[in-house]
Amino acid sequence: MLIRAAVLLALLSLGGCKAPIKMTKPGVTPAQAERDQKRCEARADEAAKSQPRSPKESAQIHQRVMLACLRGMGYEVKDAD
Repeated sequence: MLIRAAVLLALLSLGGCKAPIKMTKPGVTPAQAERDQKRCEARADEAAKSQPRSPKESAQIHQRVMLACLRGMGYEVKDAD
């Protein structure tokens, strides 16, 4: 039986507020999902800080990189309801 890991994250939204999302990937343990989330968070932090930007621009870049990273690892990402 495949385990479907569901992890709630907090991502920066356009206004700099935290927006919860749900990420799922069949067969991933919660521990692996957490490691993947941390890896993507580090990439997003690095991208957002790579050049001087306004806080809004940094938040937008952080969000885009974070979502792209998770999707690139095979996660389905959507807003948490």
